[in-house]
Amino acid sequence: MSENWTDHELDMCVRAYMWMLDAQNRGYTSVIKAKVDRALRAGPLDARGKLDYRFANIASRVEAKRLEILVGYKPQAHVGANISGIIDGFIERYQNGERHQRRLDCLVKEIPSGDFSLAAEKLASGVVYDFPGSTTYDVAFNGSRIPPKKLTSYASLLYYGAPLFSDNFVGAKVGIAFKKIRESGLVIVDKDEEPDDNIDSPEFRSKVKQARKELRKKATGNLNPKKKTSVSTGYDRDPYVVADAEDRAGGICELCLKPAPFMRSDGTPYLEVHHIIFLSERGPDVLENVAALCPNCHRECHSGASASELRSELLKKLSDF
Repeated sequence: MSENWTDHELDMCVRAYMWMLDAQNRGYTSVIKAKVDRALRAGPLDARGKLDYRFANIASRVEAKRLEILVGYKPQAHVGANISGIIDGFIERYQNGERHQRRLDCLVKEIPSGDFSLAAEKLASGVVYDFPGSTTYDVAFNGSRIPPKKLTSYASLLYYGAPLFSDNFVGAKVGIAFKKIRESGLVIVDKDEEPDDNIDSPEFRSKVKQARKELRKKATGNLNPKKKTSVSTGYDRDPYVVADAEDRAGGICELCLKPAPFMRSDGTPYLEVHHIIFLSERGPDVLENVAALCPNCHRECHSGASASELRSELLKKLSDF
């Protein structure tokens, strides 16, 4: 290792090698090493070329510790004493369970948005994937609630061929995993937040489709929507209100005035019907109290610093209809 590598660069290589070794030892033998290499060089190792030789150095030190080595990297016998000591130290820190020494957020950053969406679809459809639950937040998708770190881990499995484990990345609201989930068009909600996600379930979308077919007057909605209890407490939604709001919007977000980000499988623009005065605040489920929003505007109305101003803006806009 003749180049002047920084300790941070060596540390990140060790973390990636040990994560791949962990995955191999847990039965994930098809990790796509070229993608891991590219992700590292797109982030903390952007000044470096391919990393095969560096991983071979690490393999040599892993072998010296009488540990199983990672398949695909033949140990490099000649490693300088100084570098050997540094690599050994990082291996020991990884093994000793220091969470901040095992994080690979740079790998999360490179997972394509499509793999986050596919992961949500598969997990919501009932794919069995053992991973710790969440305590504060969930990803709302097709009527299901998915722990954000579980979703990220499964997206890693789809992209890299091996899952990132709980200690390998940050699950905080301001972390890269949450940012990637939102960039994928998915919605993160508090566990006790009004579960509007059920309006995207196949069952509810079928009701909305039927509502469009029927001859009807303006949707009356429900002044006092009744509660229903399952895993969390939600509210019965009137599909006619959703259909009318979507028709009124015409595929354009009623806040930012931009087109819906994509089309649903049923051919309708993907907008989320948002209660301006929340149902949890005893707001009515009627057309005058809802707006069809893109996912970004919807989240900002719930969690943004300007949420109260946006509420006033929406109420003023909709008063003109």
